[in-house]
Amino acid sequence: MGQPDEADKFLANSEMLKLGEKKVKVDQQNCDELNKNIYKHKFSSEESSNIEYRSTDSTGITSMMHNERKQVVLSYNYNSKQIVEKVFNILKEKNISVCYDDQHMEANISDGINSAVDTAEIVCCFMTPEYQDSINCKNELQYAKEKNKYIIPCMIGDKQNKQWKPTDWLEFIVTGLNYIDFQEESDQNIRLKAEELINRISNQYSTTVQYSLVDVIKKKYLKEDKIKFILDEENNLSIEHIYINLAMVNTKDQHNKQEKSPKYKMKSTANPEKEQDYEWKQHDSTILGAYEEIYGNQTRIDIEGIFGSSNAPIKKVLILGRPKIGKSTFCQYVTYQWAKGKLWSRCELVVLIDLLKLTNTRYPATKLYTLVDLIEREYTACGGLSQKEKTSFLQKCNNGNVLWILDGYDELTVKIPEQLKQCLDDIYEKQNYILMSSSYEIVTSCDVKIKIMGFIHADISRYIKHFFHRIEGELPNASSERQKLLDFLYSNRSIHRVASIPVNLELICSLWIDPHQLETKVSTMTALYEKFVVWLCRRQLTKDNKNLEQMTKDALYKQFDRELQFLECLAFKTVQNDRIILPADLVQEATRETGYDLHEYSQVLQLGILKSYDKKSFENQNETTKQYYFIHPSYQEFFAARHLLRALKSSNDNEATHFISHQKYNQRFRLIFIFAMGLLVESDYQACINIFWTKIQGEPLDLGGLQHLQLLTECIDELGDSDVFDDRLNILNKLMHLFKTFFDIEANVVKDNMIAILSKTSTIFQNKLMQNNLAQLLHISDKSQKCRLLGLISQLPALQPTEKLFSVLLLHLRDSSDSIRQGVCTVLGNIGTNVVTKQLTDALVKALGDNHWLVRIAACKALGKLNKNAVTNNIIDGLIKALGASSDDVTTAACNALVKLSEKVTTNLVIDGLVHALGHHKNFLVRINVCEILEKIAEKTPINEAIVVLINALDDVAIGVNDCAHETLIKLSKTASADKLITTLIHALAVHENYQVRKNACKILTEIAERAPNNDVLAALINALNDLAFDVSRSAHEALMKLGGKVSTTEAITGLINVLRPNSNWIQICVFQVLGNIGEKAAINEVLTILLKALDDKDKDIRKNACQTLGKFGGKVATEDVISALSCVLRDNDPDVRINACEALGKFGEKAATEDVISALSNALYDKNADVRQNACQVLVKIGKTTATNQVLTILLKALDDKDKDIRKSACQALGRFGGKAGTEYVLSALSCVLRDNDPDVRINACQALGSFGGKAATEDVILGLSKALYDYNADIQKNACQALGKIGESAATNDVLTVILKAFNDKHGSIRQIACNVLGSMSEKAITTTVITALLNACNDRSFDVSRSAYEALVKLAEKASTNEVIVGLSNALRVENVNVRKSACRILAEILEKAGTTETITALFYALSDKDRDVQSTACIALRKFGEKAETNELIVGLIETLGSNDLNVRKEACSILSQIGDKVGTKEVITALHNVLRTEDKDIGFWICIALRKIGEKAANDKVIDYLASSLIDKNSGHRTDACEALSEMGEKAITEKVLAGLVDALGDKSVYLRESACETLAKLGEKAATENVLVGLTNAMRNNVNYPKRIRGKACKALGNMGEKSATNVVLAGLVEALRDKKWDRDIRREACDTLGKIGEKAATKEVLQGLIDVVHNKDRDGISDPGEEACKTLAKFGEKAVTHEVITGLLNALGNKNASYSVERGAFEAVMKLSESAKTNQVIVCLVEGFFVKGNNETNLDKSKALTAAMNSYAALKDLDTAMIVKLTQCLKQCANIELATVPRKQFIKVYLETRNDAWIPLVEYATLLQNVAVTIMDNKVTIYDGNYVTERQVTEPGVLDLLKKKRPLYADITLAPTMTSDFDSHRVLSESEEFTVPDINSGRLSCKGHPCPKCGQCRDWYFTGNAAELAWLQDEQHWNHEGDAWKRWLNDRFYLKFKPRDGKTCVGRHNFIFPFTIGKYDYGFHVGEGDFPHGPVGYARAVPYAENLPYDHEGYYSDFCACEDNVVA
Repeated sequence: MGQPDEADKFLANSEMLKLGEKKVKVDQQNCDELNKNIYKHKFSSEESSNIEYRSTDSTGITSMMHNERKQVVLSYNYNSKQIVEKVFNILKEKNISVCYDDQHMEANISDGINSAVDTAEIVCCFMTPEYQDSINCKNELQYAKEKNKYIIPCMIGDKQNKQWKPTDWLEFIVTGLNYIDFQEESDQNIRLKAEELINRISNQYSTTVQYSLVDVIKKKYLKEDKIKFILDEENNLSIEHIYINLAMVNTKDQHNKQEKSPKYKMKSTANPEKEQDYEWKQHDSTILGAYEEIYGNQTRIDIEGIFGSSNAPIKKVLILGRPKIGKSTFCQYVTYQWAKGKLWSRCELVVLIDLLKLTNTRYPATKLYTLVDLIEREYTACGGLSQKEKTSFLQKCNNGNVLWILDGYDELTVKIPEQLKQCLDDIYEKQNYILMSSSYEIVTSCDVKIKIMGFIHADISRYIKHFFHRIEGELPNASSERQKLLDFLYSNRSIHRVASIPVNLELICSLWIDPHQLETKVSTMTALYEKFVVWLCRRQLTKDNKNLEQMTKDALYKQFDRELQFLECLAFKTVQNDRIILPADLVQEATRETGYDLHEYSQVLQLGILKSYDKKSFENQNETTKQYYFIHPSYQEFFAARHLLRALKSSNDNEATHFISHQKYNQRFRLIFIFAMGLLVESDYQACINIFWTKIQGEPLDLGGLQHLQLLTECIDELGDSDVFDDRLNILNKLMHLFKTFFDIEANVVKDNMIAILSKTSTIFQNKLMQNNLAQLLHISDKSQKCRLLGLISQLPALQPTEKLFSVLLLHLRDSSDSIRQGVCTVLGNIGTNVVTKQLTDALVKALGDNHWLVRIAACKALGKLNKNAVTNNIIDGLIKALGASSDDVTTAACNALVKLSEKVTTNLVIDGLVHALGHHKNFLVRINVCEILEKIAEKTPINEAIVVLINALDDVAIGVNDCAHETLIKLSKTASADKLITTLIHALAVHENYQVRKNACKILTEIAERAPNNDVLAALINALNDLAFDVSRSAHEALMKLGGKVSTTEAITGLINVLRPNSNWIQICVFQVLGNIGEKAAINEVLTILLKALDDKDKDIRKNACQTLGKFGGKVATEDVISALSCVLRDNDPDVRINACEALGKFGEKAATEDVISALSNALYDKNADVRQNACQVLVKIGKTTATNQVLTILLKALDDKDKDIRKSACQALGRFGGKAGTEYVLSALSCVLRDNDPDVRINACQALGSFGGKAATEDVILGLSKALYDYNADIQKNACQALGKIGESAATNDVLTVILKAFNDKHGSIRQIACNVLGSMSEKAITTTVITALLNACNDRSFDVSRSAYEALVKLAEKASTNEVIVGLSNALRVENVNVRKSACRILAEILEKAGTTETITALFYALSDKDRDVQSTACIALRKFGEKAETNELIVGLIETLGSNDLNVRKEACSILSQIGDKVGTKEVITALHNVLRTEDKDIGFWICIALRKIGEKAANDKVIDYLASSLIDKNSGHRTDACEALSEMGEKAITEKVLAGLVDALGDKSVYLRESACETLAKLGEKAATENVLVGLTNAMRNNVNYPKRIRGKACKALGNMGEKSATNVVLAGLVEALRDKKWDRDIRREACDTLGKIGEKAATKEVLQGLIDVVHNKDRDGISDPGEEACKTLAKFGEKAVTHEVITGLLNALGNKNASYSVERGAFEAVMKLSESAKTNQVIVCLVEGFFVKGNNETNLDKSKALTAAMNSYAALKDLDTAMIVKLTQCLKQCANIELATVPRKQFIKVYLETRNDAWIPLVEYATLLQNVAVTIMDNKVTIYDGNYVTERQVTEPGVLDLLKKKRPLYADITLAPTMTSDFDSHRVLSESEEFTVPDINSGRLSCKGHPCPKCGQCRDWYFTGNAAELAWLQDEQHWNHEGDAWKRWLNDRFYLKFKPRDGKTCVGRHNFIFPFTIGKYDYGFHVGEGDFPHGPVGYARAVPYAENLPYDHEGYYSDFCACEDNVVA
């Protein structure tokens, strides 16, 4: 409908109309009545005009708009009238009813608009900018959408802007609809597009479109598919290439950071006590800093699984990320992926809300907004949804199918408009949501907290790949440069770590392609950031067209000096204020201090380092009033470091030194100090290096030292290999001493934290001193610590080991511990990426033969890491040998290693080795794995040289190798080796001498050709048909058949013809079958000639296959010659040939209907072969199927009289296949006669044929014939006759047919009667007569079960078909007949009908049946109504129940009650309950039973005084037979049942003789709960709980449970005494004890008496358990529920004893542990700690100690408990913690121990305070009477004004404070010596005494040096020669005879007390040999022969069955 907007146009076109005049154009011939409803409009001039509205009716005549419904309305703007009118006329020509306004109207004519749209079914909108701007057009189209009209958008567009597309409200409406393009205004195009419009109208007539809000939102998301680069904003990146990585915020972060947020006040677990005059202050950063991002360890989680860790029904997820890290990008990415169906498929709708848009401007404070308002405003530009859409949206919300993503939460929280708070609260409380925030300061609680992390390793590779792919045109060698950059990043840990930041990676790529900008010598993070800044400055000058030649870095810095100073000052200020979004006030402050006018000089913004946070362009706003951010926080910290050093250089350095002193342990600023250390390398800052280090190492110092170690390590590491720092060697010595000191600490958490610190370093361990000390440490005997050290070394990047470290590592490859050997392999693998020696590779190859599979795996992985120069044949052979390992994991590792090596090696070394192994290796497993490896290698590298060997492997003796080679070759066909593979396979197929290879080559070529047919492949397969080996020929044939139509090329068909050999029948048959399989495309003249010739061949198989092939060609070859030839073949001697000729003619269809063919087929009907006759009939049917020609029918009718019964039978079958088309009078008459045929098979087929004719066969003769056939002596004929009648009756249920079928009900054969029932059931509703229903009802009682079942089914089917209720009426009437069997049948059928469809009539009939005299009828009706009531609650059912309950018949009322007993809860209406009251007076016991059951089912709805009194009376009446039922009913009555009478009755029932009644009474009281807890009830339940012969176990358990449900009211002396007694019940009554424990837990703290506690502890220690359930576990849970009241010495000790009790079950141990943990948390006394500390020194297993450690940690959370400890216990606690390896204090508040010390002033706390700092990995400093705790980003401090309190803490120096950096050697066994860089291993290690033999280790080999060899050099050489040592040689005799053992002497000061093995490090065969020397210098001989020599003393083995080795170094030889 078109409505111009200007009122003056409207008036100008309506001047001819006067007020009240009516002008219409109308065709009087087609419209007698005019519609008076025309658009009216009043103007200010009080004139109105009638609008001429044009419409066409179905005949195309213009008429006034009728009240009748019109098809199409044209909606347009007046400016488009010319085009629209043309369209209107074209539609009118096509007789389409269409209407449009050919005048023009102004605004506000909604009534007229609505009237026009209401009468339309389709609305066509013609879209232009004017149309979109028109209010009327908007209202009209929105109204059409709301009414669900089908809308067809037509695009006219904008002549001035060809790219114009609808936006705003119009876009929303037409989104997802296809436009019709009317933009070209030529008449030809308009007519063409109008035709398209007509087709759309025709296809969519009478349909409506269901608009989907989901589709609209998805389309919006899919449009946002691009992301801008961070720096180069002119270029976009596809959102598909965005890498979003998430990491779960660990428990510590979630707990600490949220609890320490300023919005949360820290609370002590103890009672709040006044802390004298002290106050703790928090200075916490809730910002996610750059240090965490660069140095943090984060575990990535998948986006799809972010909800997986939440078990809550409503998913609440918080995603954290610093500003501009990509939170909005994440939102864009996930919504895009969801819209594409790749993410969160379970969410029906994902709604992204930008919270920054929720302003008062967009949401005026005029109302409170809802979720619907929110979705309308944000996603529907027109501002409205239809009611249907709103309902659908809210339903999705209520069902939890909507996910809300709220971006910008932390920026909204301070300015949420009041009118939106309720809406947002609804989301937070009831909806699934994801919150995006940059801070932990989140008020709403979230189940899952996740943070956005930077790029992972794979992302960096992919990003670089896309970056260089984008610039391939600009950079010629882009591919090689990409690889160089990747190699550079992987070789430098610092740079690679920085590259995980997206903006940095973009800069690195940009620098790399910029010549001379990024050299590989850049090795530190600071140097890289310097390069970044220089590059950005150069880029800016390039933009300014300034000359950069010869401009150095210093010159650049001078050029940008003011900008850089401004950035430095701004960065430092914002860091100090903990801000990442830089507020305007700090910007202005930095402007004032530096004198840099940001508004005047905007160049600093153009650098790209600082960016505006506001979305408006910075040219349009005062720069100093805006907010900014650095492109990454690390740049903020880099410039802050520059400012710090600049300040140190100045004369006034107070601010800088104060900052260093007070913040050096604050992780939030750690990156600043690291950058500062890196900057000190530069000459500009070297002047302040001493003052910087003085402050770093000066006061205040970390009390524990671990954080100081981290600070020193990270700073020194940033120096790289620079030599500007003279004190660097001393610092390294200091670090190593700290490392060794901390490594001696027992707690594993300290070691792990220390190793985590050192493992992140890049350069420190390249130092020879550090490596030598590591080598020295590796000689410790503790294997777990040795593994830790190896783990550290394995993480060190680009390690180039010293000779000493390398030697020690190789030595440890022979260690007895497999975990150590595994760790060494891992270390050597990492070393092998940089430095490779023959020793290293030989050692790893040897490790491939290790006896432990994990070591072999580690060796494989290590070899896979070797650089390309290290790969040798020896390595390849070793890995190939490992492929034959029995362990799948080892073979997999070896495979992966070989694949990796193949990628590195440019030569064919790996492939050659694999090829050789595949051809020659004896182990078939190796050959199989080689195939798989070659397959993997081929995915990236061509392996042409391996193809021949793989093909040869197709004939491998091992089947597994055959299959694997086959699969590999198939997969090779998809790689770069495909062409070579195909060529080789073709050659092998042609000439290979082994037929198995040719056969398999054939199969492989087939699979290749299936994907991509190739002429060469097809030719090879065709030629293979001539292969002399039958298997190959057959495979080629199968292949060609499998390819089918893909062989249809001209070349292939020609090849098939050429391959034919006249003397080879097999080849001809194969070719014919392949040609037939090709189909029509093979039907060329040459082929047809060959086939026609083959029809005369002597070989019958050739003739047969020729027929088959012609048949497959189909009608295309149905020429006269072909048809004639086939008709001749019908006379062939061979029946198979004749059959195939018939089939071929049949496929030709009507084209084969020639006289010759029909004549031949007629003769074939008399063929001797039954199959030929059968096929002839079928062909006659096919060629005459569409016309059923008279000629064919005549032949078949003639055949009906043939003498041969088989011919008559075939003729019947043929006529039957024609179906109704052959149902002529002559045919029906003939078949009727055949019904009297002598042969029963003929008669059967005649019946079947007549049945196929359906209603056409309903003639008198047919029905008569079939009726007689019903009485045929042959049962099969009877069945078929009946079935035929049924089929006739389905379409023509005449009386004659029904009469005949009904007669069958009297047949003596049950099968006939059954068929008659089935036939009636299958007939139409015309068969539903009273007679039929009666007959079927009688049949329901047939003596045959099958007949009665069929009768039932028939009646049910007829009831379903009936459009009226004839069947149900008939069945209802049957309920009134005298015959009880009929009534039973009727009732059963009604029951079945009711189950499928419950109608009023059915329900009424069944209620009537309830009053039947027969009990079976009543029962059937009752059961049916019960079942129906369980499924559906209907008014009819309720009415029926009410009437039945009022019946005078007692039995009827009883049945009604029984129905209520099943469905009472569904129909428990007031009316039904009222009716039930009348029944309550009945004294019948049976009905009383059903009343109770019914009341129980109805429940509380029925609970009124009458009902309660009735039930109570029934309960008390001992003569009542349903007391138990009354009791159960009372249990469902709720609180209303709690009356004195009821409770008295229940108490009385507790002592009743009936076990069931007592049990029911207990259950009822349990349900009634606390309000029923009277004294009498409690006493009664307690008595019922006691061990008594009258109370079985189950009653006692129920009584116990009831007491528990009564809660605290059960805490009486009587009850508790009873429960204690139950706890000590008989040994076998464990269930009672368990119930008693559970009951006590429910009662709670009031039950925690001394007796109860002791009873529970006794249960815990009771040995009685059944392996399934243990009362002890329940007792532990109960103790935990008691809380503080259970914290006694006896309880805690008892629980701890259970932890270490070997007889306790696992469930009890776990329960005891959980109880101790909970009691520890709730305890306010020190009892738990005391018991735990005392119990700690009792030996237990490792798991017990771990449990105790956790419990002790939990107990130390209580401040009150710690505060009450005395000095002796504090000392014990400290000892306990220091001796516990598993102790962790992660959950203990960081200030806990210092707080206790300051409160108690007990100096005994000081050692524990120090040790706790190590365990918690925090820094604690004391300075200016202030204690400061640094925990990551969180700082807690406390000022202590009272003098002397901190003196002892201040005097107590940290562990490292007084270290002497230049120690001197004191003796050979100096245990605290630190080696200097230049020293060799000439002195023993500091770990003296750590060997298990107690001896001193050698500093070179680590073996025991307490013994030395006194023989000569020759003897030593003889001993070291491993060839001498075997079981059969003379070496062992010489060892004994020459008394070599006497040549081993002890040293002075020997401490060794053990025996030794492995004097010399060699291996013979599979056994390691060595020698033992005893304490008394007596030989124990070589291992294996020790028992043959008398022992001087028999010292025990150590725990692993090995002995410590002793030194065999050359300098340990004295002779």
